[in-house]
Amino acid sequence: MFGSLGGVQMATLDISVLHALAITGVTLFPILLIISWYVPKQMIPKQAPAKKYEPWRIPSGLFPIIVFVFGATLAEGAMHDWATVYMREAPWWGSYYDGLAVSVYAGMITFGRFVGDTLKLRLGPVALARICISFAILGV
Repeated sequence: MFGSLGGVQMATLDISVLHALAITGVTLFPILLIISWYVPKQMIPKQAPAKKYEPWRIPSGLFPIIVFVFGATLAEGAMHDWATVYMREAPWWGSYYDGLAVSVYAGMITFGRFVGDTLKLRLGPVALARICISFAILGV
C-alpha cells in the first residue's frame, strides 16, 4: 500500500520509472538494514525424524479449503490488476491517479486482514465466509 502511494506521488511529480526505482532503493536500503539488525534470530528446535513426506497426497478434507483459497486469491489478484485498468480508463481521473486505486484496494485488504480474526471469533467461520462470499458475488 505504501509502495503504491509512493509510486503515485512520484508519477504525479513526473519522475521517471528509473529514477523512482533508484530513489526507492537508496531510501529503503538503510532503513531495511537497520530493521534487519533488530529481527531476532530464530532457533530451530531439533525434532524427531518425520515420516516420509509424500507431496502428491493431499488429505481429502484439505482439498475444499485449497480450492476456496485458490479462488479467493485469483479474485483478489484480478481486482488488484483491474483496479488500475479501470482508473486509467475512467474519464474523471488523470493518469497519475491510476496507482491510487491499487493503494486504496491494498488498504482495504489490509484492514480486512486485521479485523478478520475478530470477526471470525464473533460471527463464526462459516457465517463470516458466507458474508464474504456474498459481498464478492455482489461485487461481481
